[in-house]
Amino acid sequence: SPNGQSLAYVKDNNVYYRAVILSTSEISLTTDGVPGVIYNGAPDWVYEEEVFGTDSTLWFSADGSHLAMASFDDTDVKEFSYHMYGDPHDPEFQYPEEYKLRYPKVNTTNPTVHLRVMNLADTTKWHELPAPEITVSADHILGTVNWIGNDLGAIWMNRRQNSATYQRCNVETQVCKQMVAVNEQNGWYVLYTPRCTKSGDRCFFLGNANGWQRIWELSGEDTITYKSPEKYTVTSINGYDESKDNLYYTAVPASAPQTRHVYRNGDCLTCSLKDKFSNNAPCNYASISFSTDFSYFAATCSGPTPSYTQIYRTENFLWRIGKT
Repeated sequence: SPNGQSLAYVKDNNVYYRAVILSTSEISLTTDGVPGVIYNGAPDWVYEEEVFGTDSTLWFSADGSHLAMASFDDTDVKEFSYHMYGDPHDPEFQYPEEYKLRYPKVNTTNPTVHLRVMNLADTTKWHELPAPEITVSADHILGTVNWIGNDLGAIWMNRRQNSATYQRCNVETQVCKQMVAVNEQNGWYVLYTPRCTKSGDRCFFLGNANGWQRIWELSGEDTITYKSPEKYTVTSINGYDESKDNLYYTAVPASAPQTRHVYRNGDCLTCSLKDKFSNNAPCNYASISFSTDFSYFAATCSGPTPSYTQIYRTENFLWRIGKT
C-alpha cells in the first residue's frame, strides 16, 4: 500500500491481503481464481500484453483504506495450441510438449472484465463498478484505472477502441459519473492514464487534437482547456507540482522532429542542457524524473553524445551532482 503498512498480492489467481506487512496472517480476498481461466488482480494474456502492459491489476487508494481490482474471465475465450521444445540437451525434452493458451483473435470472444473495489475495513465484500454499456456496448474493454482522491477513475472503450469514456466512481455508493467521452471516427483512442491532483479537482489527459497529441485539462463540469501548444506532439506527462501550478511534460516540436525535450508550462526546461564533460555539446534528446516535492530533477540526455545524467535544483536550474 502507499502508506507502507499493508500488502496485497496474487497467488494462484487469487488475491490475498496482509493488514500488516510483516504479519504471517493472510486474508483471502477472492476464492474463484482458476489458473489459465479466471484471473483476479492480475491480467490474462491479452490484457497484459495489449492493454495494461503490466502484470498487476490491483490499485490501493492513497491512504491504503481501499483496494480496487480488475478480474478477467477467459471461460469463453478460444484456446491456442503451441509446442514447447525445451532444452535440446535435456533428455526430458526429447519430444515437444503441447501447451494451450486462451488467446482471443478477431471476431472471437474477448475476456469478460470486471472492476471491483473493497473497503479493507470489511474484507468480506467486493463492490462492482459496472462498465457503462450504453456508451461502450456489451463488448467492451477496460483501459486504465486510477485513484482520484477518494474516488476511482476508469477508462472504458468499445471493442473497436474508437469510443471511450472516462468514469469517476464514488467507491462508497458505487455510483459512477462520466467525466468526458472521446470519439475517434478516423482512427482509434490511444490510452494514457490521466494525471489528477490529490483532491481530484483537476485532471490532465493526453489526446488527439487536430492531428496533434496535446495535453488537455478537465476541470469541473465538462470544462476542457489545452495545456500544451499546437504543433507539438506530447509523448508523456512527467508530473504536476500543485504548489506552484507547474505542469511538466515531454514533447516533440514539429519544427525539430529529431529532438525530444521536457517542458514546464510551455517553456522548454532541457533545451539549454549541455554536456559539461563533452565540450558543452547540446542535448537533443532528453528525459527527466523529479524528486517527490519537485525541488530537484534528474535530467538524462540520450543524444547525440553518449548518454549522461545530471541532477539539478528545479528552482534555479543549478547543477548539483556530477555525471553518472
